[in-house]
Amino acid sequence: MRKAMTGALLVGLALSAGCFGAFRQGAQSRTDQDIQRIGEEAEWVVDYMEGRVAVDSGLSELHKRFLAETDFDGRRQRIAQLKTQGCLAENNKGRLELRACEGLSTAKDRNAAQQLLAEENKDRKTVYKRIAEGYKEGRISVSRVERIYVLKRLSHAAPGQVFQLPREEEDLETLRALGVIQRLGGQCAGEAWVIIP
Repeated sequence: MRKAMTGALLVGLALSAGCFGAFRQGAQSRTDQDIQRIGEEAEWVVDYMEGRVAVDSGLSELHKRFLAETDFDGRRQRIAQLKTQGCLAENNKGRLELRACEGLSTAKDRNAAQQLLAEENKDRKTVYKRIAEGYKEGRISVSRVERIYVLKRLSHAAPGQVFQLPREEEDLETLRALGVIQRLGGQCAGEAWVIIP
């Protein structure tokens, strides 16, 4: 009797472990699907943020709604100009950083650039947060959304723009597969600042 109960208990534990493993695999599969979907959406959102498409072309209603709360349109031209001059760089958290450059030689110019940068980064942070909130059960963090957007921006980087490479080896591997690392002449140290050739 005791052996039968012990055997039944062991079988029950084994089955529950299998169910738990299947549950974990199912959750991981949903997370992978969510990450893929965010990457597809990021293509459109980054294109909109950078002025390659209009807000109504290919974006979901949810994206259109929260992008309407931002002012990417109003800042786009000035940001592009400052990026071309090397005054603004993209960090590996999906935000802009101010860099020393000749285009910002006066305190007034630097202050205006800092204000522009603060507004842009605030809107970007809002976008990343809203996207993460759109995925139930907290499977996707804001930092994961940021990483996805960094990769999208790097894959579309224009020559002369300054970027900080991702820290995560997985993201560096993605950049290798996209050919970005080859464009950099093999520079691929995590968190390195690079100028896109």
